This record gives sequence, structure tokens and C-alpha cells, in this order.
Amino acid sequence: MKRMPMLAACLALGSLSLAWAQSPSASQPARTDPNAMLQQLLAPGKLELRPLDPLPERSRMDAASQRAVAPGATPQPLRAEGTMLSWRQGRLRKTADNQQEFVFEADGESMQDPPMIVLPNLKLMQMENMLKQGVGELRFSISGMVTEYNGRNYILIEGVRAVGNPQTPATPAAR
Repeated sequence: MKRMPMLAACLALGSLSLAWAQSPSASQPARTDPNAMLQQLLAPGKLELRPLDPLPERSRMDAASQRAVAPGATPQPLRAEGTMLSWRQGRLRKTADNQQEFVFEADGESMQDPPMIVLPNLKLMQMENMLKQGVGELRFSISGMVTEYNGRNYILIEGVRAVGNPQTPATPAAR
């Protein structure tokens, strides 16, 4: 069964080389035996074998967040359960599994604050309502308590303030 395609290829190659050998041309060598040509092509040891080049390092998936992690990225340490965050700025965004996640803005120091899943409470509902009413992307300043579960940090927001977006002009106060 496996020899049928090989046999068909050999016959096609043989007839092609026979037609090539029979075509009159001054630049072509004299007629050659197609079987000899085929034997020469199929002779072992003619191919140069070299090892394959390694594939570039691919990004891996973070088990907790299900997001791609850059190759060679340093793992982010978790904050201890019960740590209090005081008025940190950032944005609210939805994860792939439809949870709300707070993405911190750069802190000016290490700039390595991983996002935290926001635990549902009235403060989260208040933030979602502000986003529905607001124009553009709102930033928030939050304070709250950090929790930990299955290798991931979560935050229970206890205080929230909307922070002006620098891209949108401030609306004048009504007189």
C-alpha cells in the first residue's frame, strides 16, 4: 500500500527524464538511462543531515489568569493576605471569564504590580455604574484589602474615587 505512491513517482520521474533525454538540444548531454538516474537519486548517503534549529521560546500561559506570559518574564510575587492597599490608581477591565479585574497604573518604583480580580461588593457595583455613565475610559483610585486564593491575588475594595481622565476635558460646573 505504501509502495504505490512511490512507484507512481518513480514512473513519472522515469518518463520525464526519458522525454528530457530524447529532446534534441546542443546543450544537453547524450541520452542517459532513466533507471540509472533514479538509482542515483535514491542512493543512500547523498543527503546531508543536520540537526534542526531550536524553535524560539514561546510565551506560556499563566495558570491563574489564563493570560500569556512573555518568555523569560520574572514571576510576580503575591501580596500577603490581609495587606491593605491605600488609594492606588488604575482601571477596571473584564477578564476572559467575565470577572472584573483592577489593573494598576505604574507605581513609579518597580512598575510590576500584577492586576487583581475584584471581589464582588457594593463598591464594585458603584464602579461599574460609573463606567456605564461615564464617557471614555475612567480611572479609579481605590483602597481595600488583598486576599489570596489558588496562587492569585484578589482585592476587596473598601473605598473608591473616580479620577479625572487626562484625555477628556473637564466639564465646567453649572452656575
